[in-house]
Amino acid sequence: MGLTVVLMSFPPVNSQLPVSSALRMSNLNTRTWTNDRKGGHAKVSICFGAVVARCWHPKAKVKSSTELAEVLGPTGSSGRDALRRVLAQQKSSRTLTELAVPPNDATSVPYSHCIRNPREEKVTSVTCVNDAKALLGEGPFWDAPEQRLYWVDIKRRSIHRFDPATAKDEIWLTPEDVGSLAVREKGGLIVALKSGFYFYDLATGKATPVALPADYPARNRFNDGKTDRLGRFWAGSMDDHETEPSGGLFRLNQNLQCTQLVDGIICSNSLCWSPDSRIMYYADSWQRTVWAWDFDLDAGVISNRRVFLSIPPAEGVPDGATVDVDGSVWLALWDGWQINRYDPNGRLCESVKMPVQRPTCPMFGGANLDVIYVTSASIGLSEQQLKEQPHAGSLFAFEVEVRGLPEVRFKG
Repeated sequence: MGLTVVLMSFPPVNSQLPVSSALRMSNLNTRTWTNDRKGGHAKVSICFGAVVARCWHPKAKVKSSTELAEVLGPTGSSGRDALRRVLAQQKSSRTLTELAVPPNDATSVPYSHCIRNPREEKVTSVTCVNDAKALLGEGPFWDAPEQRLYWVDIKRRSIHRFDPATAKDEIWLTPEDVGSLAVREKGGLIVALKSGFYFYDLATGKATPVALPADYPARNRFNDGKTDRLGRFWAGSMDDHETEPSGGLFRLNQNLQCTQLVDGIICSNSLCWSPDSRIMYYADSWQRTVWAWDFDLDAGVISNRRVFLSIPPAEGVPDGATVDVDGSVWLALWDGWQINRYDPNGRLCESVKMPVQRPTCPMFGGANLDVIYVTSASIGLSEQQLKEQPHAGSLFAFEVEVRGLPEVRFKG
């Protein structure tokens, strides 16, 4: 069960507005497009699935005269048609992009939020599939042959393997902070630990050093990493205090030779490649910038660095990313409560509202690669924030209409 929350925009007034409707439970499978309040301009988006502990009292006040949440029952196609007529008549309507939360009267535990497309409204559900409560969940890797999702909890020094068919989540411990991983074609994993690249044996739990970068700062650790489509493993390092530009991007070849290609990075993130492997994306979270490079797949060389995205501070911090078959980049926004989809020109085309403040990395999975799994973090949140988002640090999933690309196992 859940709530159908309709966001509406009303003319600015100086006095407070009464809330006209109490919360009522509605059918999760029904989209509700309606407007039952005189003087209201327009409804602009719908969110499904908040579980509300107690009702919002009809006499409650809202301080904002431009944001009012009306909670209504399902109306079906007739309601949608009615709203379209309202929208056509109300040309001065304003578009709201965030969920209006009931002030002080209601306690909610969000499980599902809306996906918003500036050109075409559509709704999807975000589901907590593994209530892991990780400190710093990161590095998801969907292994298509196994149909399982590998991911890491960096600060708990643990590797996870999640099976969507059974909801079983297996855990292995690592000797150092573990930033990212990939399944190894020859068995086991390649992992980027704090000090460098290691093979990890899932049968024994043993980590064997493969390549430890020379002159590597003691305060650094490895973070985001992925394989390219020829099976090399790339991983970015970072200053663990997140203040100094001491990190960079490293490439581990199939012959286990390690090369650094980028330096001057505070926090490496957002590593992924376009479908044709001609563009590599990579970010420094604390420069709030995602860059694009020309990528030579055969040689494993990057060139022609340019800005792909600059994220304003109010929208969050760029974290992990992945690419779909259309070449759009799906980017997690730390402290931004959302996963954004950007087209190859860097234009925002969709936004998925998450029920946690710190989503960390999206990854396509599922039998058809049409499910996006999202890791998240609870580290650094206050006691009050953890109460408001009890599933912070958990693993989430939502279905999308576009497919992802299969991840490649490490060939070394």
